[in-house]
Amino acid sequence: MKVTFAFPVPSLCGGCRVVAIYAQALANNGHEVTIVCPSHKNGGMAATLKRLMKGDIFPRDHLAHSHFSNLAGVNIIQLPPAKMSSPSFYPRADVLVATWWKTVEWIAGFPEEKGKKCYFVQHHEVHDEQPRERVERTYKTPYPKIVIAEWLSKVMAEQYDDHRTHLVPNAVDHTLFFREEDTTAAAFTVCSMYSETRFKGVDITLSAFSRVRERIPQAHMIMFGAEPLRDGRTLPEGVEFVLAPSRTKLRQIYASSRAYVFSSRSEGFGLPILEALACGCPVVATDAGCAPEYIRNGVNGYINEIDDVDGQANSIESILRLESTAWATMSKAAIDAVANSSWSNSANAFEKVLACLTAAEMPLCKDAV
Repeated sequence: MKVTFAFPVPSLCGGCRVVAIYAQALANNGHEVTIVCPSHKNGGMAATLKRLMKGDIFPRDHLAHSHFSNLAGVNIIQLPPAKMSSPSFYPRADVLVATWWKTVEWIAGFPEEKGKKCYFVQHHEVHDEQPRERVERTYKTPYPKIVIAEWLSKVMAEQYDDHRTHLVPNAVDHTLFFREEDTTAAAFTVCSMYSETRFKGVDITLSAFSRVRERIPQAHMIMFGAEPLRDGRTLPEGVEFVLAPSRTKLRQIYASSRAYVFSSRSEGFGLPILEALACGCPVVATDAGCAPEYIRNGVNGYINEIDDVDGQANSIESILRLESTAWATMSKAAIDAVANSSWSNSANAFEKVLACLTAAEMPLCKDAV
């Protein structure tokens, strides 16, 4: 097959990593894969002035600092943002995959020779910072949709009357995320991901941790993030920040922590949940993304309501106060919860759906996963 992905500006976000994994898998299986993406963000003069004021004379090389940087055998076409909606810059293909709401707008009028269109839905992007009506229109398009989580299938069916979505769940790489036999979790350490994006719920995580510190003064949190803290941003006492940890370092953070704290208000999936579980790190989560599908209360972690600071704090404290044997049981249950999760299986399912969509009738691929 000839497969083209239309993608926004490359980054180190989870959505970019998932597309990179599938693009590489398709290329490894002999398919001709192309990713078309903007070379830079279309931020206008204001964004340029802000960048210059920070001392960044040259625009950032987004591709070099993204999950696409090490792809092999995948053709990457970078275009000025204004040309992303021009079909002449896209190759002929069998399938054209939109990967974000704005990419759906870009490819909407493309001729059939650019590929049969489908929509890879990794989130329900109706956030305050997005133009809601435009976003919702993309979900109403007739394009076949591939979704990464069961909750997205339900949203597409209940809110957009689309009952023909194809579920291909995200996964975890067990060669990167695992628990070594001699690993010992620090007695009062938890970890979490840092992000400036409001819906990620970092404010809830930090508030919950501060309450835990009032009751357990020796509590310690390791936060990791792809970007440096904003100028002037400080973290509460007891919180350590690790910038862009390597996969090995990230595995060590998960494995040495008593719990991973996930407080998102909205999440397409939440890959760190699976990574933490695979490393034997129980998860304290809000009811978002894949958490309800993988977390069992009191077994391999806890789930609380969105914005429930007290619930998150109490769950963190409960895990920190577990005796070693009880925590080891919860850690083992965490590993068991994702034992059958595999990027190889998910990539094969994704490939099967695309092959199905290239058929003349474009049938529903019920047995993709």
